[in-house]
Amino acid sequence: MTPSSDVDREDASREDSSRESELNRLGALASSGADLQELVALAARVLGVPKVAINLITDDHQHQLAAYGFDPGICTRADSMCAAVLTEPAPVVVPDAREDDRFASNPFVTGEIGEVRFYASAPLVTLRGVYVGRLCAFDDVPHADGLASPETLAVLADRVVDILEMRAQARELARTRARVTEFVNQVNHDIRNPLTALLASVELLESEPALTEVASLEELITRARRSGERITALLDDLTPPPV
Repeated sequence: MTPSSDVDREDASREDSSRESELNRLGALASSGADLQELVALAARVLGVPKVAINLITDDHQHQLAAYGFDPGICTRADSMCAAVLTEPAPVVVPDAREDDRFASNPFVTGEIGEVRFYASAPLVTLRGVYVGRLCAFDDVPHADGLASPETLAVLADRVVDILEMRAQARELARTRARVTEFVNQVNHDIRNPLTALLASVELLESEPALTEVASLEELITRARRSGERITALLDDLTPPPV
């Protein structure tokens, strides 16, 4: 093995690690939903192709997050057409996959798995610049004219990423809110109990006749009670309403 091949393998390993990390951050492999299904249906209509899929690439598999024209599934990364062009920054448009060296021997083309002829895809690139998959459009017959608007495919791919990123942000916000609520409840508990005992003691002191004989002491006790009441009011404001 040459030194350059060692470097290539290390680079590929780092890319795979970054991709897996991003897919985990996005929760992408469990993110299928009506919005993504509607998006691939829209893509099929706009692009004029019968089949569209959102393909996410892991270390060893391709996961179809949503699909139009067929049921989504999982295949090995070695069999994936999208994995072969995963980090291509621009849309890839192939009128007939049998005539393209990248795909001619692919089992989705040869008939072993499928008989894809027309193939087009655009990259799914996260906000952190990581390629996690491709939005793929294809057909079982060649398209001599290719794709009328590859740019539209790229725009739709960006919308897929927008949905995944927004879902991730929503989950993070929910977790943050849960942590804040837990913190507030703990602070409320830690402060309210001794504060209640303190206010009870102040109330007892205020009922002592001897206080009326020492004006400064009476004022001090009154200020202590008011401060305790203000803290109680703050705790009440911080306490989340019951669900």
